[in-house]
Amino acid sequence: MEKCALCRNEARLVNSHTVPKFAVEWLKKSSATPYLRSALNPNRRLQDVNTVKLLCSDCENRFSKWEKQFAQKLFTPYTEGSLQSFAYDEWLLYFAVSLAWRTTIYEAVEYRRTRPALAPFVDEAIEHWSMFLQGKSTEAGPYEHHIVFLSLLAGSQPAAELPVNLEAYLLRAVDTTLASNTKKVFACTKLPGIAFCSAIHPSQLEGEYLHTLIERKGHLETRQRVGPDIGSFLVNRVKQYEKLAPEISERQLKLIAESGAKNPARVFSSQDFVVFMRKIMRKSKPNT
Repeated sequence: MEKCALCRNEARLVNSHTVPKFAVEWLKKSSATPYLRSALNPNRRLQDVNTVKLLCSDCENRFSKWEKQFAQKLFTPYTEGSLQSFAYDEWLLYFAVSLAWRTTIYEAVEYRRTRPALAPFVDEAIEHWSMFLQGKSTEAGPYEHHIVFLSLLAGSQPAAELPVNLEAYLLRAVDTTLASNTKKVFACTKLPGIAFCSAIHPSQLEGEYLHTLIERKGHLETRQRVGPDIGSFLVNRVKQYEKLAPEISERQLKLIAESGAKNPARVFSSQDFVVFMRKIMRKSKPNT
């Protein structure tokens, strides 16, 4: 028996994905091969992403309800290419806060060690979000929550200004982190093609945003304007991975080729192939 990170009750904890399970399942279903690979360890084939013992079954089920609504009403229509605009109510805010809370809880211990000056703001946000998610407060604190659709962003700039693997990161990767410098911090949970960014300190993101801010209910569009906090972070995140990631081995390249040869129809209908073609097209754009 351990303590649930949300309700703080003693209970048997379940294995919780660091990102929603539906996103991982979609990645596997839409990939060129049946396996996943980590950017920092591309020579190891994976069946799943990280899980942690974080929540009791009651709190995990609470999160699952919002995840199901998001997957059905937004994620699936968007990844299938049929979503241009949508109305939403408070389920989207609860889902966004649940992602921010999960990412922040997961990163908080290391963050307190590396950024002690900003750590109190992170702990305060955790408390606000925890009370809101449990229904003990009707307000999630002063923090802005933004949703960013990444398909247009992936092809909006000339190749010379962007990292090589930008499309692969924006459209095919999952990622969670506390994005921070010495003066500001926000939580980012990146799903395939969609990023959620929640301001912590300051409680609003800098710059001009259009059709990204999540409220209790409202209307959003997939054509958006994104400020420098999010835009610069996403590009720099890819650059960090490119510096740290080792080269994939000849053996693993051979395994990928053999897997693709067994099912070429899957390769050419996969989202991996779509990303590859977008990458080629971006490289061919003039650098204006």
